[in-house]
Amino acid sequence: MASDYELLSLFGRDYPGEKPWDLLEWCSRLGADEFTVTGIRAGNGSVKVFEDFDRMADPHRRARAPRRHLNTAHRELEPTDLWSLNPATVAALRHAFPRGFFDYFPADAWFEDLNVYRRGDLMLGVITHEAEGILRVTPQERSDLRAAGFPYELQGQWVGY
Repeated sequence: MASDYELLSLFGRDYPGEKPWDLLEWCSRLGADEFTVTGIRAGNGSVKVFEDFDRMADPHRRARAPRRHLNTAHRELEPTDLWSLNPATVAALRHAFPRGFFDYFPADAWFEDLNVYRRGDLMLGVITHEAEGILRVTPQERSDLRAAGFPYELQGQWVGY
């Protein structure tokens, strides 16, 4: 990864309501073009949440490709299922994360850990169960982020990259 990027820490408490989706739109305007998300199924849990996501997002599925994930300790590239980041897939994500991507509904099946990529590099990553994530930006983008009213801190509590 290029050294001219900074890592900023994001906290779910600072992103209520529509704010996570506004941040995702901001990332998209800056070149974020694909994402991956983890689906969890407990036991014989319902697959409806996955079926809904597939129905909405699968037409925008990209080829599997090697990517880094925020939620892996070894930071190696790993084969990753990817979707294009566009209005249709954002709608699917909104359905999968009805309270925003810093939150989830742990039940019999749910989604967590959104990772958003820009030209193959991790730009935004969230560890949902910690309600914390990182944002990888240039110094100019950091200034723009502040001006746009998106809160961040320079160090996370639980999550790092």
